[in-house]
Amino acid sequence: MAESGLFPDGIQAINVGLAAFAGPPRAHGATVLELDWGPPAEGDRNLGLLVARLEDDPDDPIGAPIARANQSVVDRILRASPALVDVCPASEAIPALKTRMLLHAGPPIDWQRMCGPMRGALIGAILFEGWAGTPEAAAEMDARGEIEFAPCHQYGAVGPMAGVVSPSMPRGGSREHSLRQQGLCHP
Repeated sequence: MAESGLFPDGIQAINVGLAAFAGPPRAHGATVLELDWGPPAEGDRNLGLLVARLEDDPDDPIGAPIARANQSVVDRILRASPALVDVCPASEAIPALKTRMLLHAGPPIDWQRMCGPMRGALIGAILFEGWAGTPEAAAEMDARGEIEFAPCHQYGAVGPMAGVVSPSMPRGGSREHSLRQQGLCHP
């Protein structure tokens, strides 16, 4: 396929349908990846219908209880009246949060196995706390094991995505401990 300004690296496609669908793009020089797809329930009509009934169809004997349960959850969320009653440093809201300890989203994990965004969030928290002066120094502290890591949920806190809680970060101080400002929203 001739290069153009629109597709300087050529066309790359994924074929989810019949194998014959990949032929024409390939004939014009496209790279085509064949996706091995099959219908739900491996084509078993009865099993497929049973799986479909698990949806929240209020007219279906299986879907109706699911629809009621889903509606109950939505109603509870809409009736809730959350209120901010206090903001304090995380170390006050979470007394078990130690001095050189950072709480993170997700399950227990070591520095070596953390993804880039989580490492970046932890480095940012170390800089925020003043425990290191540069991102490189913060990463070295992490790698040497000078910082203790623990999952947020073990301390009643929330760390969405690559969220991190450090001792000085502002937290809600009554029953929940969630970030006051994640950086993507405004007060």
